[in-house]
Amino acid sequence: MKNTFQCAALVFLTCGFALGQAQYQVLWSFGTNQGLADGAYPNAGLVIDGAGNLYGTSEEGGAVGGSGYGACYSGCGTVFVLSPSGGFWTETVLYDFCTSTLNSQTCPEGAYPSSGLIFDKTGNLYGTANVGPNSGNVFELSPSSKQGGNWTQTVLWSAEGLNGQLTFDNSGNLYGTTDLAGAYGSGSVFELSPPSSPGGSWTPTTLYSFCPGGFPDCPDGWGGYAGVTFDKTGNLYGMAGGSGNYSGLVYMLSPTQTGDWSETVLYGFTDLSFYDVPDAQLALDPAGNVYGTAPVGGRRAKSCKLGYYQEGCGGAFELVKNSGWRLREFVFDGADGGVPVTSLYLDYHRKAAFGTTELGGTQALGTIYQIVEGKGESVLYNFCSQPNCTDGSTPAGGGALLSESGRLYGTAFFGGTYNQGVVFEISP
Repeated sequence: MKNTFQCAALVFLTCGFALGQAQYQVLWSFGTNQGLADGAYPNAGLVIDGAGNLYGTSEEGGAVGGSGYGACYSGCGTVFVLSPSGGFWTETVLYDFCTSTLNSQTCPEGAYPSSGLIFDKTGNLYGTANVGPNSGNVFELSPSSKQGGNWTQTVLWSAEGLNGQLTFDNSGNLYGTTDLAGAYGSGSVFELSPPSSPGGSWTPTTLYSFCPGGFPDCPDGWGGYAGVTFDKTGNLYGMAGGSGNYSGLVYMLSPTQTGDWSETVLYGFTDLSFYDVPDAQLALDPAGNVYGTAPVGGRRAKSCKLGYYQEGCGGAFELVKNSGWRLREFVFDGADGGVPVTSLYLDYHRKAAFGTTELGGTQALGTIYQIVEGKGESVLYNFCSQPNCTDGSTPAGGGALLSESGRLYGTAFFGGTYNQGVVFEISP
């Protein structure tokens, strides 16, 4: 199934427009002339191949129908690709979830993917689906050997609470987090090792189980929502919920000589910094400094209220490694954005970090922002600046903005011509 969006088509009065030096345009508006068949409500970041095609997931849309609790009335999600051609973009759905039963509770392939995808070296895609008969799945999508053929999905592993972005190491092992599961039911960090021969099973290993003392006594954290990130020496970094004096924390897992992994809590957030459980993956710079976002709280908490978030607008932060993990923070005030739930994209050339906020801005429906070293934060775009939010609104999900040739790409959960979400491009 393919749809083509053309800038001069009737669905938009304009394809994009400048805001200061930033040029923003919608590449795809979900629901275009096909109901929900092309996907709905994208809730994660994008990945790009060598030909410039953009791959992503939509949390709903695709095949619709079914009956009973868990029926795919609005579709149980898709994997899609956007392909550039002659200045236009064509969308193709590579995979519809739950076509086997049209019910998220019974389909073995899982449902409702809300994390981004990653490629392996041979062009297979990997991601997670949140719901299914075995709670959630890690899946692989393999392209057909025939041009234009169907992609094949393989479930690699099932566990409760799978939701974050996956990460590869140099040996082809997959790493991720669960917000449940683990030895104590309070979340875990896991590794999946590929089979020794084609067609074999992947081997799961739990690297760390949170909260051995039992919830809510979790000084080491609970609920690994955000996936993990490697540093250059093989340590893993992530974010989790906290307990006691800490409402959230940044942790590091280090491999030991015995083959186990040990956890170190690098920083605990309080209401004087940020709080609430973060769900965005961390980023590291070459010096080993750690960057992330927190959706709620901050030092301006009492002066910033957005919708049902009444305890601050959150912010972006850096943990400086050579200063004993000292916190440097930027706190949103609502007008410049609020509730950042996506990761930061670090641009070393521009000495800037880019991200999106779910709310805030001139329309209170989200922003695209940049934070430049020594210059502070500026808003590149306010979502819902077009009539009826045809430019998208409320960007959500844990994926970072994708950068290619100086442009940034991302998704917005709502808005667009049919209010099913959009894929956008912005040139800062």
